Amino acid sequence: MAERLLRMQGTSIELTELSYWYEDVEQPALRGVSLTIPAGQFTAVIGPGGSGKSTLCQLLSGYLPRSGGGRREGKVRLDAIDPAEAPIAEIAKVAGIVFQDPDAQLVRGVVEDEAAFGPENLRVPPAEIESRVAEALAAVNLTARRRSP
Repeated sequence: MAERLLRMQGTSIELTELSYWYEDVEQPALRGVSLTIPAGQFTAVIGPGGSGKSTLCQLLSGYLPRSGGGRREGKVRLDAIDPAEAPIAEIAKVAGIVFQDPDAQLVRGVVEDEAAFGPENLRVPPAEIESRVAEALAAVNLTARRRSP
């Protein structure tokens, strides 16, 4: 429980001179991005289409360059984790992505099943999954809708 509460406080993000090139593309999608976001701080990344917002999120989640190829330069840290090198299970404990079309990420279509999906994939014991689902739904006032589509 203490570890879970600690994680709910947020993850610090540190980027130092981050640049990223997609395969077979001469111009970088990101060039020299440096920023620090303290744990628990909410930050919005905004900009026009093609400005690198999705690329940045995919670098933070470890999807790039691991699964999408390309080349990354610079430093990326989520707490002390480099998402390009850490095991996916470790990254999933501190970061995730909601894509531009969140409906495309729904798995089962029932509120409680969607809330349980992440812990199931992390192989959390079933009894703990149930308590996490109850806690998460209560935190966002969805307990009464837990079996709703």
